[in-house]
Amino acid sequence: MRVRNLVLLTAGIAVFVTSLNFLTDSFSLLSRLPDASSVHRIEAARREAKRTPFEEREHRLERRPRLESQDVSVGSHWTKQQEAAAGSHQQHKRKRRLDRQDAGLKIDRKAPDPFEMQHRYLPPANPPAPKAVHDSPPVMEQPRQQAQQMKPPPTKEQRNKYHVVVSVNGNLYTQWQVRVCYYWYQKLRKEHPTSAIGGFTRLLHSGQADGLMAEIPTKVVEPLPPGIDKGYVVLNRPYAFLQWSQKYLKDLEEDYVLMSEPDHIFLQPMPLWATPTKGAAFPFSYMEPGKNQDVLRPYITNGFDIAAIAPIGNSPVMLHKDNMSAIMEPWYDLSLRFKKDSAVEKAFGWILEMYAYAVASTQKPGGNLPYELHPEMMLQPPWDNRLSINGKDAYILHFTYGNDYSEQGQMTYGKVGSWHFDKRDYTALYPPKNIPDLPRNIDSPALRRLIASINEASAASNSWQYM
Repeated sequence: MRVRNLVLLTAGIAVFVTSLNFLTDSFSLLSRLPDASSVHRIEAARREAKRTPFEEREHRLERRPRLESQDVSVGSHWTKQQEAAAGSHQQHKRKRRLDRQDAGLKIDRKAPDPFEMQHRYLPPANPPAPKAVHDSPPVMEQPRQQAQQMKPPPTKEQRNKYHVVVSVNGNLYTQWQVRVCYYWYQKLRKEHPTSAIGGFTRLLHSGQADGLMAEIPTKVVEPLPPGIDKGYVVLNRPYAFLQWSQKYLKDLEEDYVLMSEPDHIFLQPMPLWATPTKGAAFPFSYMEPGKNQDVLRPYITNGFDIAAIAPIGNSPVMLHKDNMSAIMEPWYDLSLRFKKDSAVEKAFGWILEMYAYAVASTQKPGGNLPYELHPEMMLQPPWDNRLSINGKDAYILHFTYGNDYSEQGQMTYGKVGSWHFDKRDYTALYPPKNIPDLPRNIDSPALRRLIASINEASAASNSWQYM
């Protein structure tokens, strides 16, 4: 009897304690419910979300202040959670930085500010360029600097080569092109180890690393600040080369640089045509400085004969790195000024930065840099259908133009033919690994070589997709 009463008493106490805990939790829950004003704000936010487009909501989120900059009371419960979240976020950022350094990624630490270069045409009210987002921790930078100091100086044989630099913005369209370009660079360098071909740099002016960093030697620099290019994105090219020349040019083993583009396929090793006092370049038939003297005259400050300006762009161009260092800032300067000048823009259109480079070569500190012109430097199908120019084998195949042919094998430029290839068809997807070959009645060894070269490069890739 006593045992039964003891058991009943124990069970009663347990039920009482459980009920008491339940009531306590219920009151606590009720105290945490939002008040009427909070409910009103929540409903208002929901109504606004339904009215506001998704893109605008995302933009507003990006403009919210960071957790660590909020002015909140240190003693509140939610502040402690925010502090913990902010600390975790910073630890994650530091880990990503170190992971990138361990992977050997080459990240530019700081881009030159275009607004600090004292260009008169830049309005002072514009904001400064954004800071580089890939600053490496100083503790990781020091060993790299020490390794560079301990590196032995390059030999004469190493210096008498040219370093290939290809600028890209990192989108899918240029990504597959530069992979084809780098494949043929590697193949030629391996097959011709004693040639003048030196190292290779993919100059990525997106401001951030991408999936090709481990596949292709890359340096990352900043794009132009928003609004500077006025829709003419080509202006990012002189700005990218300016940053690269200021930070990396002095450390090159090679004394010469070949400025190239992602849609260049190397056919054979190019000789070292440049010297310390002379460059080498491809002459473009549509570059006619002599016919545009009135437009160019305000930009010639040293009395140079406008008719004698070389009919070249900035690619393909080979020059000594001292001359490159002297030309990059005038090229960038003139490119922005040309874009701002309505008369220049009307006269030159999309090739105005090519004219800016040609003019900058005459206005650089120390005077004009002459160029040795080599038409055989580059082929441009469909206008060139042979693999040689003036009896000389070509060195680069440039696939910038569309190619269309009828069933009879006649070129139908500007009109899509029964056989068609245009790199612009692959702006949103990679080309297939087996682009159909030309029909036999199309007499163009250059175009046939182009298709075979792209197919070979894509077949050699284990991941022919956007990286």
